[in-house]
Order: sequence, then structure tokens, then C-alpha cells
Amino acid sequence: MIQTSNMKLSKILSAILIIVLFIPTLQFTAGCSKDNDDTLPNNTNDSITVTMDPANWDCFLVGSEKYILPTTGKFEFTAEGVKGYGESSRLGCFLITTRSYELNNRTIYLKWKGNDGGAFVNYMSAIVYNAFVSIGSVRSYSDLNSCSSPTVFNGSIVVSNNQWYYSTIKVTNNSFTATTATGTYADKGGNVIENRNGSIASSHGKISLRNGDAYAGNASFIVINELKIK
Repeated sequence: MIQTSNMKLSKILSAILIIVLFIPTLQFTAGCSKDNDDTLPNNTNDSITVTMDPANWDCFLVGSEKYILPTTGKFEFTAEGVKGYGESSRLGCFLITTRSYELNNRTIYLKWKGNDGGAFVNYMSAIVYNAFVSIGSVRSYSDLNSCSSPTVFNGSIVVSNNQWYYSTIKVTNNSFTATTATGTYADKGGNVIENRNGSIASSHGKISLRNGDAYAGNASFIVINELKIK
């Protein structure tokens, strides 16, 4: 009888130990879901600066449809900012915030640059709504602007390699207006090269920049130097 009781106690203790050991694994898995949420309060006086570090940025590869850890030549944090490279020919990457933000009645300030790697590429900022970035017929994001190099595509604005650009996106309900300028942001006197407006599915989401249709593959890259939400 005592032996049976000891066996039952041993099984219970073993089960408890397995649960304790498994809890960190569950937490790690949740952390990899790329669905962190850091909604700004609905207060017109507050603002946020998203710093250029691994806590705030992810890189999603379009071809393999997966997030990657910082890796030299693929996804880097440099003195200039967060940097993402194309994956392969015509398949780029999304540099995307780890957190979602409430953007209604907000202005996004995004300083960025790109390099086409010697072939066509399309640079676009976007609001991303889901943790998984769907690029198929049903997209999980809304594009906010469209620049390209070295040629025009579908109304894009041609930009230069390795030059900083300043995009300002104002969101009101499910609409946005976007400007891209050189020198500094448009509302600070920058030279405006692009004006766009349109609709979005939601004012709540992650902020992203990508090098779409990157014909030069890994030779093409994008860099984000600054992101502010006011």
C-alpha cells in the first residue's frame, strides 16, 4: 500500500516537473508569433519614437514567407539604422515593427533609403494588420506610398540609390495622405517629390517598409533610420 502511494506521488511530481519545464517553451513560442501589441493611448498629446534595435524591428522574407533573426547580409542593425536585404530575384523583404500601433489621428514620420543593386526595385511603406504577412491576392497590408529605382512602374516616383528620403503619413479613420520629401520632412520644409492619398483597412497595425519586386535580389537593400509617431 505504501509502495503504491509512493508510486502515485512520484508520477504527480514528475508531471509537475514537466509542466514547469514546459512553461518557458510556451512563453518563447508566443514571443515568436510577431504579434506584440503596444497601442498608443488615444491622446493627441502623446508621441513615440521607435528606436532602431531588435526589440522594435523584425524582417519578413517574401520568398520563404518567414521572419528571420538578425543575420549579416540579410537583416542587420547598423550605425545608419535597421537594414534589410532582398531574398532572391524579384523577392524582397519587409522591415516591420514588432508592435502594432493605433494610428488614427496620428502622423507617421519615416526616414529611409534604398539601393536597387543594379536592377529595378519598388520601395513602399505600409500598414500591416496581421502577424503573418500575406502577399497573395488577399493582402494583409495597405501600401501608403510607391517609389522605385531606376525606372518608373505603375505611377511610382523614381528615387536615387543611397539617398535619404522622408515620408510623412497622416492617418484619419480609414484614410491617409502621404508625402515623401528630400532634405527633411515635408512639414519641416523638405522638397516634396511624392503626394498620395487613399484608404486603409484599419488604422491599427504595424508600420513597414519593403523593397518589392527586387530584381537584383540580395544586392538590393533598404534602411530605416527613423520612425516617429505623433
